[in-house]
Amino acid sequence: MSPDHPLTVLVVEDNPVNREVVVCFLADLGHAARTAANGVEALAALAENPCDIVLMDLEMPIMDGFETTRRIRLGEAGETVRGVPIVAVTAHSLPEFRRRCQETGMDAFTAKPVRLETLMETIQGLCPDFFERPVLDERRGLINLNGKRELFERICATFLDDIPPRRLALIQGRDAGDNEALAHQAHSLKGSAGLVGALGLQEAARALEACARDGGEVGRCLDGLLLSLDSLERALRSRREGPLSGPGSGCAETRSG
Repeated sequence: MSPDHPLTVLVVEDNPVNREVVVCFLADLGHAARTAANGVEALAALAENPCDIVLMDLEMPIMDGFETTRRIRLGEAGETVRGVPIVAVTAHSLPEFRRRCQETGMDAFTAKPVRLETLMETIQGLCPDFFERPVLDERRGLINLNGKRELFERICATFLDDIPPRRLALIQGRDAGDNEALAHQAHSLKGSAGLVGALGLQEAARALEACARDGGEVGRCLDGLLLSLDSLERALRSRREGPLSGPGSGCAETRSG
């Protein structure tokens, strides 16, 4: 199951082979990865740019995973990431290691070698809100429009027709390095998405607008917005086309998140 937009995952691992494998797995799951080779690098990376989840190796030079986690929980990487979900990643499976991980403040534990399915389940367990939200919350959209079904359907149809030029404008803004244009497009999309109940897109647009105005990671935020825009386009196109009739045909399916 893919999220509405990519999570940003900090992979803290001193072994370059292990780092590469985990980064590859995260890409397969639709998430964006950043890396650090030890705890000192991890604290600096988190202080510079917060993330959604941390995969923490335990045995590393300079600063190990236990000390790094302790310092994160003390706020040494900034208050915004003090409560970030942290997953211990280690070859050790003894109960005392698990207890120590919990006592240090880690939220979950996964064993090496890391398996794709296990990694997916761990991330979903720690970040359920990113996976449970529907691409298009029709109930929310109808509430916003005072229950006017025909108006809702017209707005959905207009939104669908507007997606291709919106996508093009976003890509052109990125290629031109025009953060003002990106912020303008994101602001407009944020309002439209919220109106119809496309909450994932609304959140992604809000993130891009903030990044474009404040000098944040525009590329990552734009990737997340484009992914959400693609998901909504599929959902709206499915509504427009409706169930297909005839032998061997099925119903168009809308995937959530």
